[in-house]
Amino acid sequence: MDAPFIVFKEELPMATFVHTADIHFDTPFSARFSPKKAELRRKELMQTFREIVTAAGERDFLFISGDLFDGRFVSAETVAFLKRCFKAISKTKILISAGNHDPLIIGSAYMDEDWGENVYIFGKDMEYIDFPELNTRVHGISFKDTHQEEELFNSVDIHDEWCNILVIHGAVGASDGSRYNPIDKTKIEKSGLDYIALGHIHKHDGIQKIGNTVYAYPGIPEGRGFD
Repeated sequence: MDAPFIVFKEELPMATFVHTADIHFDTPFSARFSPKKAELRRKELMQTFREIVTAAGERDFLFISGDLFDGRFVSAETVAFLKRCFKAISKTKILISAGNHDPLIIGSAYMDEDWGENVYIFGKDMEYIDFPELNTRVHGISFKDTHQEEELFNSVDIHDEWCNILVIHGAVGASDGSRYNPIDKTKIEKSGLDYIALGHIHKHDGIQKIGNTVYAYPGIPEGRGFD
């Protein structure tokens, strides 16, 4: 079973965090299940997310690296559920980068809802937020459409004396022509980042490292198919 999230603190003594991605809330599950079983799967996904949030409540940050939602349209039930979850860990800073399933576009729940003071959604251009009390700078960028052939991961403004983290959705090592933000491994190596919190690949392959930069895909918390 893939790891539902990553709790990572060994390399970053100044800050602790939980990293997750590819939750895919509001997946219909209709192709494989009866309406009753599909509803059960949706409830199981919510329970798994509650466990992730509980773990994050004991950390400084919760990073969500895209595809929190399965599509542009999000149910009122899901929105209300997430707001309750985020409010329950009000001391934890929640930083989200939108992915290909839930890009930052007009009509997006990211743009239309007030998610709370401890939640920040990264925009369509690379940006960062400083947390001086934790000696940490968190960078991030969101998908601006369902396809992103142009690489989003370009230069980042590193703080030389702090930990630098990037929250991003994309495909590390993908060949040119990938439609989901291909990320060049050479750029990772030269980035100066301490950790890259990735999303998009549904399989957790452990903690990876290129040069001095550590990165990981946490995998999908609950399977959406038999693949």
